[in-house]
Amino acid sequence: MSLHARVDGNFDPVGPYPGDFWHYARVQILAAARAAGIAAIDAPHPAYRDTDGYLRSARQAALLGFDGKWAIHPSQVPLANEVFTASPAEFAAAEEITALYRDAEAGGTGAIGHDGRLVDAAHVRLAANVLAKAARSN
Repeated sequence: MSLHARVDGNFDPVGPYPGDFWHYARVQILAAARAAGIAAIDAPHPAYRDTDGYLRSARQAALLGFDGKWAIHPSQVPLANEVFTASPAEFAAAEEITALYRDAEAGGTGAIGHDGRLVDAAHVRLAANVLAKAARSN
């Protein structure tokens, strides 16, 4: 690697490292993709037989906001779909929050409470992301 990072064939650090070794690089890629208006796809996981490692890496990427992860082997495709596809429960919750908020908004209210939590425009934006992701996967 051009930065001379000490990593193995799966690009994992060869020694103890405090935290996520790739966090900075991932966030830079994510921010650049969002600024360009394109999908943010996380790096491949070369150890294609390492299902747990792929899922762990994909889940970290999904939590950061990535839209998907490279699959370099057919066995990784269903794993990526599992992680990056909105679940029926997530989809239903996003639809519910959006509908409740839009009803309140029509009445002049800018924030509501739902299930003991605040719901405002930022939460509706998060819900819109879930709904958009679900629409793309259909």
